[in-house]
Amino acid sequence: MGRLAVFIVAVFWCLQVSAVVQAATDDALAQEIRHLADSIRQLEAGLQAQQETLDEQLVLQKLNVAIGYLNFRSRRIEVMERDLQTSRAQKQRMEDVLLQLEQKDELLEAESQTGIDRRVPDIRQSREEIAVQRSMLKQRVERIESEIVEMETRIYALQSQIDSVESFVEKHLKI
Repeated sequence: MGRLAVFIVAVFWCLQVSAVVQAATDDALAQEIRHLADSIRQLEAGLQAQQETLDEQLVLQKLNVAIGYLNFRSRRIEVMERDLQTSRAQKQRMEDVLLQLEQKDELLEAESQTGIDRRVPDIRQSREEIAVQRSMLKQRVERIESEIVEMETRIYALQSQIDSVESFVEKHLKI
């Protein structure tokens, strides 16, 4: 029986060694899996941080474009407002000239009614010239008025666009 006992002890010992080796292999594998999971988490965190950075860069690029747009449109509105003021001043000057022509026409009418016969044809011709000038000035004033309305409409539209872009900038800059 000595040999059988040695054989049984040897088989038992092999089973124990194999179980110990298996346990050691399982621990190493579990440790390797934990290490791999940690590496995947770190990689995921790095990719997420990189994506956030890219998103921030995209927003910053959009903000730069928006600020450039605001600067351009603001300068354009300033130019249009100066043009508008010039047109208004021009209209006012023309209205003043119209008033002067009306006064001159009234004087000529009063003079024609005084009865100096030899000057009546000259007065009539002067009044006709004044009527033509007044008509032309009235047409120019009307044209300028329509240009003024058109400029005011364009300025209003540009200011509305600026307001929406300013809202975007304020939202993202948290002003």
